[in-house]
Amino acid sequence: MTELNRIEQAIKEIDPATFQKLCDEYERIECKTKGIDASIVPLGSEDGKNKTTKGTPDSYIITSDDKYILMEYTSQKKKIFQKVKDDLSKIDNSSIDKDKIKKIKYFSATSDIEPKDIQAIQNLLKKKNIDFEFVSNYDLATDIRDKYRSLAEEYLGFVLKPRQLMTAKEFEKDFNDQYTGASTYNYFAYREGELEQLNDKLQNKNVVILTGSSGVGKTRLAYEYTKKYGDQVFFVNNVFDTRALISEIQSYIDDSSLKVIVFDDANRINDLEKVFQAFQRKIKKSDIKIILTVRNYAKNDVYEELGHWVNADILELTQLSAIQVRECIEKIYNIKDDIVLDRIGAISHGNLRFALLSAKVFNKRHRLSDISDFSQVFKQLLGDVLVRKHLDLHSLISLGIIAFLKNVDIKRISYYKPVLEKYKISEEKFKENIDILTQMELINVVNHRYVFFEDQIICSYVLKTVFLDRQLISLNFMINNYFGYASNIVRDNVQTLRGFFQNEENNSYVTQQVKKSFQFFHDQDEILYLQFVSMFCSYDINSSVSLVLAKIKKVKPVKVDMDNKIENDTFLYDYLLKIIGGISYDEPELAAELFYKYLVKVPQKVSQFKLAVDEFWSIQFNTFRFYKFTQQIALINELIKNFPEK
Repeated sequence: MTELNRIEQAIKEIDPATFQKLCDEYERIECKTKGIDASIVPLGSEDGKNKTTKGTPDSYIITSDDKYILMEYTSQKKKIFQKVKDDLSKIDNSSIDKDKIKKIKYFSATSDIEPKDIQAIQNLLKKKNIDFEFVSNYDLATDIRDKYRSLAEEYLGFVLKPRQLMTAKEFEKDFNDQYTGASTYNYFAYREGELEQLNDKLQNKNVVILTGSSGVGKTRLAYEYTKKYGDQVFFVNNVFDTRALISEIQSYIDDSSLKVIVFDDANRINDLEKVFQAFQRKIKKSDIKIILTVRNYAKNDVYEELGHWVNADILELTQLSAIQVRECIEKIYNIKDDIVLDRIGAISHGNLRFALLSAKVFNKRHRLSDISDFSQVFKQLLGDVLVRKHLDLHSLISLGIIAFLKNVDIKRISYYKPVLEKYKISEEKFKENIDILTQMELINVVNHRYVFFEDQIICSYVLKTVFLDRQLISLNFMINNYFGYASNIVRDNVQTLRGFFQNEENNSYVTQQVKKSFQFFHDQDEILYLQFVSMFCSYDINSSVSLVLAKIKKVKPVKVDMDNKIENDTFLYDYLLKIIGGISYDEPELAAELFYKYLVKVPQKVSQFKLAVDEFWSIQFNTFRFYKFTQQIALINELIKNFPEK
């Protein structure tokens, strides 16, 4: 039974009094949503009891212009048209001032009425200047499913799983309510070429990974692409229950009108592979387009994860130029002062999101001191979010745990036991803290189980406060305990702490904490150590080089003609090549030498080396800005020296 069918059936089966209370609450929420200041007067139910009373109408609203909206409810299963006519005649014969009736809404627990009959009633009442709306079982069930899911628990006797699929309008509201400074209404420019590329890629393949650094505009580009599909689009964000997500997608994926699903920040989703495994055949056969926005450092992992189930393409967004960022700030925030624009450019390092946040902060008080560096921007933007809450130490630590792990499942409390024990927080106290933090509106809890931050900027600020400013939780401890379970989330946190809040002191502290973990994983599992070093090699170049040299030394050489060994590998899985590629940013000549040493040992893997070149040595925007082709020149020189005839 689908979710909608279950709701429809439950509405049919509830008693008349509960049905009236459900409809009264539904109408109250509807008025509030539409900004109508209205108080509902229920005449058809007895105060304090679950009983109906005789009265006409069942409920009514007095509007701001001193008019009436009358509501009638029926649980009758058959002959609905006759029932509607009978109830309307009662209103007609009542003492109500007919000139004041603005509208009559009729709610039915079934849908057993012909459209022509509804039209006939509407035409009849229109002559009396009264609007008529018939709300059927199906109409009510659809709104409960799509908009007012809490009503199911309160009146129908079961809990609907929280939705993780958001409509375009829901996503737009959520996106615009964030602290990021970004908005779907903001100036959108300089991405026309990428928008066309995305469209072209989705003509050839059903799945595209849209990748780039944090704040580069991945989400906005995906949103702009979906605008042409109207309400045939769903967004996926803040995934806390993969099984429930699969169930939600299942209820929509067979609908021929569904056109696009966007998985925003897909690198944060655990068990993403399971979603695509569940729908691999339908994705391949249908015309549904899927976009995944992914941080650039995680694109290979996501591509590899999905590669077993779907054939995906990749589109990488580079940062806008300093001039383009400057023009965006001028247009969005009307800032013309060259000194201010130069300061914003300097502290945002070409990142549009950082620039927007900095401009937003400056526009509050017009003080340069508020944007002296990006840590100061965060302090001005969000400083009072935590300060005014007067959180005690254990509450702040609990908040830091949630920020680090992204999604906390209260029913899996043992997963958090190591960190709770280290900081002397009992399981019961942790749950109490979650209740307190929820009441403070710092975090969200759904189904009394799943805990997460709705606003990623607040989440980042909590990470900064707990792990950098006050160092209440050891970053090294969290890396050691949770990398094996959630490597992408750990890497995401480290990147946030060093990327968002980059200054000499923060960079030094984060580097030191990560370096400590090299020895920890070295003494643990060999594969886990290789995976860790492949993600964090730049934090300890010496250990990374030693590992690569030791591994290459152990490899038994194979003599083959590599020209005959180029295959169509789709993703880079060789950890040594990932580490060598990571080293190339800091030590290009050393990395080129390691590349050659490894290549001559395993020429049969030449297709993996080709993918490594595409990933780490290809010429991109940052090659021009920061690296001046040093990586490329070093590798080409090494290969020319050793393969002069190739």
